[in-house]
Parts: sequence; structure tokens; C-alpha cells
Amino acid sequence: MADEHAPLPGVAWRLRATVRDVPGRLAAVAAALAAHRYDIVSMQVFAVPDGVVDGFLLSAPAGATAADIAAVTKLGGGKDVRVVPGRRPRVRRSAHPGPPRRSPGRHWLAPTRRAEAG
Repeated sequence: MADEHAPLPGVAWRLRATVRDVPGRLAAVAAALAAHRYDIVSMQVFAVPDGVVDGFLLSAPAGATAADIAAVTKLGGGKDVRVVPGRRPRVRRSAHPGPPRRSPGRHWLAPTRRAEAG
């Protein structure tokens, strides 16, 4: 039996909407998106003179359209809604080689012992 709350693989969308800068507005938009199984992958909030602009990267079920996502966002209190296809962020491998190598048998986080001065 599949978990009904498991994240859905889907299509990535970028969403921006202006909302009033009052407590609970972001929560209302997020709840509306979640109720329609649009998963928020990442988000940013930008302050503007008439409130805030919330920017989201969403994962939506296959078949979702920009118009569907915009309508749901407006139900949650968003206005001036813009929805465009997006890309999921790529996982980049770091050029950093990792923690320093130590001799076998000694953990690199282990404290070092100093010789006591006599």
C-alpha cells in the first residue's frame, strides 16, 4: 500500500505571488498549494512596498497547468500571480575534497594530546 502523503514525482514550476504582509498569509498560500498536492521544494520572500512577494519552486503532479497553480494560489490569498515552468535544482558535487586524512586508527575529530611541559 502506497503512502498517500509521500511526495509525488512531478513537474517543476516557478511561482511568484504578492501577498499582504500580515501574519498567516504565507501559511494560507502554502496550505492551498498543499491541499492540491503541489509540493514546495524551496521558497524565498521578498519585501516590496505593497506587501511581500513569495517565490516558490514547486513540484506538481503530472498534468498540472500554470492556470491550475495560479487559481489555487489566488484561493490562498495571492495576487499578481506568475507561474512558469521551472527546473529542479541540480545537486552539484563539491570541489572540496572532504575532511583531512589521518593515519588509520585515529579519528580526525579526536582531540590531540599535547606533551606536558615538565
